Amino acid sequence: MCEFADQHGLLKLTMSLDAPWLHESFHAKLKSKSHVRESSHIWHSEVPMVVEGKVFGRIRFSGSQESEFSHHFLINEVLSLTRDIEASLQMASQAPRAEQDIVTHGEINSISSSPDSAGNVDDLPSQPV
Repeated sequence: MCEFADQHGLLKLTMSLDAPWLHESFHAKLKSKSHVRESSHIWHSEVPMVVEGKVFGRIRFSGSQESEFSHHFLINEVLSLTRDIEASLQMASQAPRAEQDIVTHGEINSISSSPDSAGNVDDLPSQPV
Protein backbone atom coordinates (compact mmCIF):
# COMPACT_ATOMS: atom_id res chain seq x y z
CA MET A 1 0.00 0.00 0.00
CA CYS A 2 2.82 2.42 0.85
CA GLU A 3 4.52 1.68 -2.44
CA PHE A 4 1.24 2.05 -4.36
CA ALA A 5 0.52 5.45 -2.75
CA ASP A 6 4.07 6.68 -3.35
CA GLN A 7 4.21 5.49 -6.96
CA HIS A 8 0.90 7.15 -7.75
CA GLY A 9 1.47 10.40 -5.88
CA LEU A 10 -1.53 10.03 -3.60
CA LEU A 11 -1.75 12.53 -0.74
CA LYS A 12 -3.74 10.22 1.54
CA LEU A 13 -4.82 6.60 1.36
CA THR A 14 -6.88 4.78 3.97
CA MET A 15 -7.89 1.14 3.66
CA SER A 16 -10.29 -0.57 6.03
CA LEU A 17 -11.13 -4.26 5.74
CA ASP A 18 -13.36 -6.43 7.87
CA ALA A 19 -13.42 -10.10 6.82
CA PRO A 20 -15.16 -11.96 9.66
CA TRP A 21 -15.18 -15.23 7.69
CA LEU A 22 -11.38 -15.09 7.87
CA HIS A 23 -11.35 -13.71 11.43
CA GLU A 24 -9.40 -10.73 10.11
CA SER A 25 -9.71 -6.95 10.28
CA PHE A 26 -7.22 -4.51 8.83
CA HIS A 27 -6.86 -0.77 8.88
CA ALA A 28 -4.08 1.25 7.28
CA LYS A 29 -3.69 4.98 6.86
CA LEU A 30 -0.98 6.65 4.82
CA LYS A 31 -0.32 10.34 4.46
CA SER A 32 2.13 11.88 2.03
CA LYS A 33 4.67 14.45 3.15
CA SER A 34 3.82 16.49 0.03
CA HIS A 35 1.98 19.74 0.48
CA VAL A 36 -0.50 21.23 -1.95
CA ARG A 37 -0.66 24.99 -2.40
CA GLU A 38 -4.45 25.26 -2.58
CA SER A 39 -7.05 23.06 -0.90
CA SER A 40 -9.18 23.54 -4.01
CA HIS A 41 -6.55 21.49 -5.88
CA ILE A 42 -7.21 18.40 -3.71
CA TRP A 43 -9.78 15.80 -4.71
CA HIS A 44 -11.11 12.84 -2.69
CA SER A 45 -12.64 9.52 -3.65
CA GLU A 46 -13.81 6.32 -2.01
CA VAL A 47 -14.17 2.82 -3.45
CA PRO A 48 -15.99 -0.01 -1.67
CA MET A 49 -14.66 -3.56 -1.61
CA VAL A 50 -17.40 -6.16 -2.09
CA VAL A 51 -17.36 -9.95 -1.76
CA GLU A 52 -20.48 -12.04 -2.32
CA GLY A 53 -22.65 -8.94 -2.46
CA LYS A 54 -21.47 -7.58 0.91
CA VAL A 55 -19.32 -4.52 1.50
CA PHE A 56 -16.43 -5.64 3.65
CA GLY A 57 -14.20 -2.61 3.34
CA ARG A 58 -13.27 0.53 1.47
CA ILE A 59 -10.34 2.48 0.19
CA ARG A 60 -10.46 6.24 0.66
CA PHE A 61 -7.87 8.33 -1.10
CA SER A 62 -6.94 11.88 -1.98
CA GLY A 63 -4.88 13.30 -4.77
CA SER A 64 -3.86 16.63 -6.15
CA GLN A 65 -4.67 18.33 -9.41
CA GLU A 66 -0.96 19.23 -9.38
CA SER A 67 -0.03 15.53 -9.67
CA GLU A 68 1.59 14.14 -12.80
CA PHE A 69 -1.34 11.65 -12.93
CA SER A 70 -4.92 12.62 -13.74
CA HIS A 71 -7.64 11.84 -11.23
CA HIS A 72 -9.21 9.57 -13.88
CA PHE A 73 -6.04 7.49 -14.09
CA LEU A 74 -5.63 7.28 -10.30
CA ILE A 75 -9.24 6.26 -9.69
CA ASN A 76 -8.87 3.56 -12.35
CA GLU A 77 -5.66 2.32 -10.67
CA VAL A 78 -7.40 2.10 -7.28
CA LEU A 79 -10.32 0.26 -8.91
CA SER A 80 -7.83 -2.24 -10.31
CA LEU A 81 -6.28 -2.65 -6.86
CA THR A 82 -9.69 -3.25 -5.27
CA ARG A 83 -10.56 -5.84 -7.93
CA ASP A 84 -7.38 -7.75 -7.03
CA ILE A 85 -8.12 -7.54 -3.30
CA GLU A 86 -11.74 -8.63 -3.84
CA ALA A 87 -10.63 -11.61 -5.94
CA SER A 88 -8.12 -12.68 -3.28
CA LEU A 89 -10.69 -12.40 -0.52
CA GLN A 90 -13.27 -14.23 -2.63
CA MET A 91 -10.85 -17.14 -2.98
CA ALA A 92 -10.02 -17.02 0.74
CA SER A 93 -13.71 -16.96 1.66
CA GLN A 94 -14.26 -20.16 -0.31
CA ALA A 95 -11.31 -22.00 1.25
CA PRO A 96 -12.92 -22.44 4.69
CA ARG A 97 -16.07 -23.80 3.03
CA ALA A 98 -14.03 -26.33 1.06
CA GLU A 99 -12.29 -27.42 4.26
CA GLN A 100 -15.66 -27.76 5.98
CA ASP A 101 -16.88 -29.95 3.13
CA ILE A 102 -13.80 -32.16 3.42
CA VAL A 103 -13.51 -32.58 7.18
CA THR A 104 -16.62 -33.25 9.26
CA HIS A 105 -16.57 -34.67 12.78
CA GLY A 106 -12.95 -35.77 12.39
CA GLU A 107 -13.65 -37.80 9.23
CA ILE A 108 -12.53 -37.12 5.69
CA ASN A 109 -15.51 -37.33 3.37
CA SER A 110 -15.45 -38.82 -0.10
CA ILE A 111 -13.54 -36.62 -2.52
CA SER A 112 -13.26 -37.01 -6.25
CA SER A 113 -9.84 -36.01 -7.51
CA SER A 114 -8.91 -34.93 -10.97
CA PRO A 115 -5.43 -34.71 -12.44
CA ASP A 116 -3.68 -31.35 -12.53
CA SER A 117 -1.95 -29.96 -15.62
CA ALA A 118 1.06 -32.23 -14.96
CA GLY A 119 -1.18 -35.33 -14.73
CA ASN A 120 -0.75 -35.68 -10.94
CA VAL A 121 -3.70 -36.72 -8.79
CA ASP A 122 -4.05 -35.91 -5.10
CA ASP A 123 -3.61 -38.97 -2.92
CA LEU A 124 -6.64 -38.26 -0.73
CA PRO A 125 -8.71 -41.24 0.43
CA SER A 126 -12.04 -41.73 -1.28
CA GLN A 127 -13.68 -43.28 1.81
CA PRO A 128 -13.96 -41.89 5.34
CA VAL A 129 -10.89 -42.56 7.48
